[in-house]
Amino acid sequence: MERDNEAKALWKRAYTGPLALAPGGLLGGATCRGDAQVVRLSAIFALLDCSQVIHARHLRAALYCWEYCGESARAIFGDRVTDPVLNKINEALKASPSGFTRTEFLQTVFMNNCSADKLTGALRRMEESGLVRRESRQGERSLVDYWIPTSPFKMNEFNEVSG
Repeated sequence: MERDNEAKALWKRAYTGPLALAPGGLLGGATCRGDAQVVRLSAIFALLDCSQVIHARHLRAALYCWEYCGESARAIFGDRVTDPVLNKINEALKASPSGFTRTEFLQTVFMNNCSADKLTGALRRMEESGLVRRESRQGERSLVDYWIPTSPFKMNEFNEVSG
């Protein structure tokens, strides 16, 4: 089966975007190879639609199905990993979904018992895994980075249907 041009463009964005994220831990083990699952699901949706071509609508349906599977795995396995710093960040973000600045993490979450380098590395790994995103907000004097919890399985960007 082949994808039409719109599905090819959508696949390129998904493959290099959310499907490329690897959350790690048990969750990562349960959800690795999401790209292969999405390919299979999109082919199944096309066949159920009696189509020999995978259209963007079939791929979108597969991506949303994968999002549901990923969030289900997250509910079952949680997002705990073997790194206690990552786990502490995760727990703090669950309690405060509006996020934290690096300073707030250091002072209120870690009570100054974590080095800035160790925190920065942990936040970078979590961002690369799709577990947090950085958001700049206007502070009193300048822009301040906040770290906000997110999910590596969210497929919101693929919800737009071209007319």
